[in-house]
Amino acid sequence: AAVFARSAERGLSSQAMQRQDSPTEGLLRTLRRPLMRGQRLGAAGERSGAGGSGEGCRTLANVIWSLARLAVADAPLLDGLTAEAIDRAGELTCQELSSATWAFARLEVASPKLSEALSSQVLSRISELSPSGLASAAWSAAKLQDHGGIAFDDVVARSRATLRDFPPRDLAGIAWAAASMRVGDEAWLREVEVEAMGKVSELGSMDVVNLAWALAEHGVDSGPFVAKASEEVLRSVACGQLASQDLGRWLWAFAKLNVESSELVDAVARQVEDKVGSFTAQDLSGLLWALSRQTHSIDDALVRTLASELGQRAGELGGQQLAMATAALSRLGGLEASVLQALASAARSNLQHFDPGDVAAVVWSVAQSGLEDVPLMEAISSQVMRRINSFSLHELTSLTSAYASMAMQDHNVLQSIARALCDGMPQMAAQDVSKLSWACSKLMYVDSELTDTLTKACIEHMHEFQPANLANVIWSCAKLSNKSEALIDGLCGRSMGLIEEFNAQNLANTIWSIATLGFTITDKMEAFIEQSVLKISEFGPQSLANTSWAFAKMEQKFDELMAAISGEAQLKVDEFETQNLSNTAWAFAKLQLEEKELMATLAEHTVRRIHECSCRDLASTSWAFARIHMPSAELLVAMSKVVPEHLFEFEAKGLSNTAWAFATLGSKDVPLMSALAGQTMKKIRYCWSNGSAKIEDLATDLNGLTWALDHCGLLSPELSSEILALMRSLGRAKDVEMASSDRPPPTVIEKIAPEDHPGDAPLLRYELPEMVCVHKPAGWEVDNQDAGGGPWMSAWLMEQYTIEQVPICHYEEHQFGMVQRLDIPSSGLVLVGKTWEGFYTLKWQLQTGNITRDSILLVHKWVDLDGRVNRQSFADRASEGDAAPAQLTVLAHLLRADEEENQFSLVVMRVRKSRRGDLRTHFEGAGHPTVADGKYCEREAYLRDREWCARKFMHCFRLKWLDTKDGIHSCCEALPHDLRESLARLKPRGAESARSLADWLEGRPPRPWHEYIGLTGADERS
Repeated sequence: AAVFARSAERGLSSQAMQRQDSPTEGLLRTLRRPLMRGQRLGAAGERSGAGGSGEGCRTLANVIWSLARLAVADAPLLDGLTAEAIDRAGELTCQELSSATWAFARLEVASPKLSEALSSQVLSRISELSPSGLASAAWSAAKLQDHGGIAFDDVVARSRATLRDFPPRDLAGIAWAAASMRVGDEAWLREVEVEAMGKVSELGSMDVVNLAWALAEHGVDSGPFVAKASEEVLRSVACGQLASQDLGRWLWAFAKLNVESSELVDAVARQVEDKVGSFTAQDLSGLLWALSRQTHSIDDALVRTLASELGQRAGELGGQQLAMATAALSRLGGLEASVLQALASAARSNLQHFDPGDVAAVVWSVAQSGLEDVPLMEAISSQVMRRINSFSLHELTSLTSAYASMAMQDHNVLQSIARALCDGMPQMAAQDVSKLSWACSKLMYVDSELTDTLTKACIEHMHEFQPANLANVIWSCAKLSNKSEALIDGLCGRSMGLIEEFNAQNLANTIWSIATLGFTITDKMEAFIEQSVLKISEFGPQSLANTSWAFAKMEQKFDELMAAISGEAQLKVDEFETQNLSNTAWAFAKLQLEEKELMATLAEHTVRRIHECSCRDLASTSWAFARIHMPSAELLVAMSKVVPEHLFEFEAKGLSNTAWAFATLGSKDVPLMSALAGQTMKKIRYCWSNGSAKIEDLATDLNGLTWALDHCGLLSPELSSEILALMRSLGRAKDVEMASSDRPPPTVIEKIAPEDHPGDAPLLRYELPEMVCVHKPAGWEVDNQDAGGGPWMSAWLMEQYTIEQVPICHYEEHQFGMVQRLDIPSSGLVLVGKTWEGFYTLKWQLQTGNITRDSILLVHKWVDLDGRVNRQSFADRASEGDAAPAQLTVLAHLLRADEEENQFSLVVMRVRKSRRGDLRTHFEGAGHPTVADGKYCEREAYLRDREWCARKFMHCFRLKWLDTKDGIHSCCEALPHDLRESLARLKPRGAESARSLADWLEGRPPRPWHEYIGLTGADERS
C-alpha cells in the first residue's frame, strides 16, 4: 500500500506502473491475498476506539486513494475493497471517509450498497466534515450521478457558513458538483464566485474551467470571474512567475473557455524551446490542443518543436491524450507524417489497455486527422468486436460517425454496432440519434431493423431536434430513400417552427433532401424560400448549386429565389468546383431560365477548368446550354477537345445526352459525333447484356442518339437500320419481361366520369397486333408528357385493353404507349404502341421523320404564295438557315362575311419532325398564328376568333407509318363536324378558294398532302 501511495504522490500514470509489469502485478497479488481470503487489510492492527483512526481503516483508505490516483482499476482488488468499505464505513474517520468516497467515484465503482453506506456516514457527520471533505463528497455524488445518496441541500447549507474556509480548488469542485446535479441556487453560486475571485491567484487552470462552467450552467454570467482569472494569469506571466507546465495548462483552460490570449501564447513560445523536456507527455498533448483552438496564427516552429517532442514520447500517453493530440495536430496541419504515425503506433501498442471511451476518442481523432493507418484500424475493429458490450450508446454512435467520416466499410463491425444500438435506442440522446442517422447514410449502410428503430427514435426525439439535427436526419432519409411519411412530415413541421434559426447549410441540405425524396415545397413551406433569399449571401458554392438543382428537380420555379441564386453564384463563381458549375447550369436550363449573364459566366469558368470536368460535368453542361438553345462557341470547342478523352468513362445516358446537346448546338464535328455514336451503341449493348440498366432507359438513350445523328445529317441508312434493329430487340426483351406475373404494379388512373366527358369519344381507327391508330377528339389530353385540363386518353386506353392484353397502356413511365402528342384543343390521329417492340419501332420513326403526319390548319391573314414560309424556320430559338418544321400548301384564302378585314388562310401541312412548340411558334413568327390558339394568339384576336370558331383550328387528318415487319400502313380522318361548322362561317376570296373549300365542308375523305394543289393566284388576279 505504501509503494502505491508513494507512486501516486509522484504522479506516475497507470501506464508507467504497468511498464513495471512484474513488480506491479506482485504488489497487486499481495494486496488481493487477504481480501480473497475474506480477511481485512491491516487486520493485525488494533483500532484505538470507535471512530478512531486504526491501521486497517487507514490502509483501506490509502490503498483505494492510491489506486484512484494511478487509475488502476483492478477488478478483483476493487471488489474486495468495496466489500470491506461497506462493512467498515462506520469506522472511518472523516478524512478517511472523504478520501474513500472520492476514490471510489474516481474509479467509477457504482455499487448501490457502497453508495448507501458511505453517503449515510457523510450525512450523519456532515457537521464534522472539513470544507475539503464536503467538496469531495459532493464531487463524488456528482461524478456517479447518485441523486439518491447525499442530500445536496444540506451540503449547500453547510458550505454557506464555511465558504471562507474552502480552499480554492474545493470551491470550484463543489460548484461543479452542484451544477452537474442541477441543484443549488443562483445566490449561492454568486457567493461561491465572490469567494473564488478573492482567491483567484490560488486557483488552478482546471479549477477556473470547472467554476466558469458551473456559473454558466446556473445562468450566472461567468464573464467577470473569467476576466479576473485571465488578468491574474497574465500578471503572473508578465512577472515570469509561472512554470512552463502551468503556462501550457492555463493556455488549455483559456481555450476551453474560448478566451483568446496572444500574450499567453507568446509567453509559452518563449519558454518552450529551452524547456520542452520539462513538460510531461500529457502537458504536451494539452498544450498542442490549446494551440489548435487559437484563431490567430501560431508560430510553425513552436508547433514543430512540441510535435517532435510528443512524437518521441507518444508511448507515455493514455487513450484520451492520444486522441486529443491527434485531433490537435490534424487541425494545426503542416506536420511531418512521422509524428502522426508515432501517435498511431502508440495507440496500437496500448489499445488493449484503453477503456471504451478512449478507443472511441482515438477512432474519432484518426478520422479527423485523415490519417490512413490500416493496421491501427484493424486493431481498433478487433477491439470493438471483442468489447462491443462495454461501449456506451454515445461511444458506439461516435464510433459509427468516425467510420463514416473515413468511409470505412467494415460490415462486421457495423453490424455488431447496429445490433447493440437497436437494443439501446430508446435511451439514446437526441444528438446521438441525429448523428447516427447521418453516419448510416454517409456509409450507405442499409439495415431494415436499424432503419425502423432509428425512424421511431427520430419521431420520439423530434421535439428536441435543433436545425442541424433536422437537416442531418432529413438528409439521411434522402440518401437512404427512407420515405416514412410520419418522419418526413414531422421533420418538415418541426423545421417550420425553427426556420429562422436555420443557417444556409441547413436550408440547402433540407431543400435538397425534399427534392431527392420526390416531394415538393408546399404553400406551408414557402418560408424555406423566404429564408433562403434572406440568407443567400451565406450560401457557399455547394449550397447554391444544390438549392438550384433541388428546385429544378421539383420543377418549381421561384423567380425571386432563382434570381438571388444567380446573383450570388456570379459573385462566388471562382470558388465553384466543376460539379457546382455543371449542376447550376443544369438547374437553370431545366427550369428554362435564360439568365444570360450567369450562363455566360458559367461557360467561361467551365472553359478555364475544362480538363478538371468529369464526364458527368461535361454531359450536364452541354445538355444545359442546348436545352435553352444558348450556344457558346468557346465552350463547344473546349468540350469537343476533351469529350473524346472521357468517352469510356461515360454512362449510356451521358453519351446520348452529350450527342443530343452537340447536335442541338449545331456542332459539325463529324469525328466526335461518330465516336459518340459508336460508344453509345457499345455501352447500350454492354449494359443490356449484364443487366446493369433498365431496358426502357437504354431505349431512351438510343432514341436520343437517333435524333442527334439525324439532326446532324450523319444517320446513314446502314446505321439507321442498325439502331432500329437494336430498338426492336430491346422492345422484344421488354415484352418478355412485362409478360411475367411479377411485373411492377400499374399506374392508377381515375376513370372518366360522365360529367368530365367533353362530347365525342376517341375511336380505334386502324388496329394492328403491335400498334393502333386512334382518333383523339378535341378536349381530350394525350397525357404522355405533362398534365393539362382534359380527360386523359390513358384512362380511355385502359378501358379498351386490360393489363393482360396490352400491359404498356397501363404504365405512365412508358407514356401509356402513346407515341406523339396533340394538344387538348386539337383533334386528329395518334399512334399507340400495343407492345414495347411496336412502341419502340414507332419512336424510332418519329425521331427519324419516317412517320408521315398531314394536318389541316386555319391561320390568320392570307399566306403569301411565294413559298417564303416553307423556306426557313420562324420558330422560337431557330437559327439562321434552319429548315421550316413543316411544308405548307395554301388551299384557300378566306374572310369573314361581316368583317372582311379579318382574313384567314386554310392550309394543309406535312410535318417531318419538329421540336415541341416549333410548329405553333413557326406560324406565329411568320405572322400567321393559328385561329383560336389561346397560347400564341394575341388576347383580343383570340376572343374575336372564339365568337365564331369552336376551338383551335388544327386537325391531324392522316398518318403513314411502318409496322414491326416494315409493312407500310396509313390512316385518314375527315375534318370533325365542329370545325366544318366553323369553316362554313367564312367566305372564300374567289372561285379557286371556293373549290378547295368544298371538299372539307362536305366531310370528304382527305387525300395525302402531296396530292393537294395549292392556290395559283387566280383569286388575287380576279
